[in-house]
Amino acid sequence: MKPYQIVDRMSLLYGQQQPLLADLERVVNTEELSSIFTLSNYILGKEHRATVNALMNLVYERTEDDNVFVLFKVINAISQDEDALDALRNFMAVDTPDRQKLYLIFRVLNGLYPDDTDYLSDLKNIVCASEGDFTRDQIFLLFNVIEATLGESEVLSALKNACGANRFVLLQTELLFRLVMSLPDPDEEILDAIKNIVAVENTPDLFLLFKVIQAIDPYNENIGVLKSCTILKTKMLDMTDIMTDEKFVIPMNLKKLVRDHASEYLTDAFSRGQLQSKLWLVQTINDLELDLGEMIYVCAGWYGVLGALLFERYDVKGSIRSFDFDDSCAFIAETLNRVYVQDNWKFKASTVDVRKLTFAGDVYESKKYNGDIETITDIPPTCIINTSCEHIENFDEWWKTIPEGMLVIMQNNNFVEHDDETVVNTVESLEDWSAKLNLSETLFEGTLELEKYNRYMCIGRK
Repeated sequence: MKPYQIVDRMSLLYGQQQPLLADLERVVNTEELSSIFTLSNYILGKEHRATVNALMNLVYERTEDDNVFVLFKVINAISQDEDALDALRNFMAVDTPDRQKLYLIFRVLNGLYPDDTDYLSDLKNIVCASEGDFTRDQIFLLFNVIEATLGESEVLSALKNACGANRFVLLQTELLFRLVMSLPDPDEEILDAIKNIVAVENTPDLFLLFKVIQAIDPYNENIGVLKSCTILKTKMLDMTDIMTDEKFVIPMNLKKLVRDHASEYLTDAFSRGQLQSKLWLVQTINDLELDLGEMIYVCAGWYGVLGALLFERYDVKGSIRSFDFDDSCAFIAETLNRVYVQDNWKFKASTVDVRKLTFAGDVYESKKYNGDIETITDIPPTCIINTSCEHIENFDEWWKTIPEGMLVIMQNNNFVEHDDETVVNTVESLEDWSAKLNLSETLFEGTLELEKYNRYMCIGRK
């Protein structure tokens, strides 16, 4: 299955329970920035929401500005000094500096020159002793005096330009400092990533963006999963499992199938039409509040998708048996429903031709997960489901073997424009399908319009 197919199917299956799967789909398909931030907020939680939003707004409002690189020379130098960062942050917000505001500059200088605090304190007391304006030009003169005493340096020169120039950085510096000061360890590599993201108008490099997002909470491994979905187009099923609180068996078990049993047949089993048809079935029996009883037979069960959906969305009181004559199906079906196989065979898939079942306490051989053969004796089924009646050769003969009064759920379709030679029993309409089944009691009849064909379903007593 292709990445876009996987996220589409997960959104189809679980989008109602977790609407943010639509954002995951956009992330995988288009690398949509807004969805990256939406999912990052979801993964990191309320604790980090302000920080993620600060990064998001910095990205949205970025403009090419060389002064950002100058500002980051200072930020890099004081990144571990929260007091100095706070002082620089507050001074950058000043429109018109005065002598009182210059205390902020000296707090930054103390962070840069911890061994020269006595000199800086004396100078601060001289400059800030009285009230009144202190122009930007005077700030340049002040730094010239400091440079004459402490020596010139790249960082000091950067601080002089940042503090002395009016509206030095057009970027919202409040957001920038909020982001930097929220990071638990704003090391040089992370700060360089922020700098290179916000200083240019180009679409941000996603590797750099995720480096910053991961730095917000380095212990949250799920951001790494989101990164893989976005950049590498992998781990979409892991992300679905995370986003649905591991409530559903299909995402993680499908991961094993995609890894070990990828094929066009697996893709077909998880096509939109196949999933929509089975979701329709499960939703309908829930709407009808239908009791399927203790033993559900799924005939032509293929890869066990319907069984998994029934367990996920319907209160299965007993067991499900899935039969298919194709010997490649049982192992895949049991992989998809592994937890229910392990639960005293609440689910069991077997290679059996459904035309040979008696539906009256069947005895048949089935292969266990380890390869051993087991003889199974079932109680008679309480419900028989077949969503693949179009594939049943000599359908009328098979239909005769189903006991009168049996609760049945039967689907067929009118799809004829294909090359599948196993499709031998399509019908033209719901009326044709209903007439062919001729149920003694009809509980439901309906048509599901799909992209390439119509699916017809009848539920009732034979």
